[in-house]
Amino acid sequence: PWIIAELNRVLVWRWIKDRTSNDLSLPNERRCSDAAQRMMTIMLPTFEMVMPLPPYPPAWPTLRDQADYPIWAAAVVGQAHYVISENTRDYPPRGKDGRHAHEGIEYLGAYAFLNRLAADQERNHQSEG
Repeated sequence: PWIIAELNRVLVWRWIKDRTSNDLSLPNERRCSDAAQRMMTIMLPTFEMVMPLPPYPPAWPTLRDQADYPIWAAAVVGQAHYVISENTRDYPPRGKDGRHAHEGIEYLGAYAFLNRLAADQERNHQSEG
């Protein structure tokens, strides 16, 4: 629920800013709702629902934003490989390999994650051919 709530918050805010010039009229509210429902219809089959409760698993020492602890906990409990976020100031410190990862969970921005998926798909396609 924490990750879905954060995703919803970010996407709604961006939708309002990018598509409506901050027009909060009823027709735009309906369009935003329709877009959110389409997104959830596509994504829901891929979700594994986890709901970690405090006390949360320990995070990296430099994580200061209390609102990010439930996100971290959901990633740990859900055995995620990635957390996708544009909030780079709260990423784990960069490791020797250049990645922002903690306990095997890597933090990436959306574009970096999509590029990683595309590269993985290309490698898989080449190995099959």
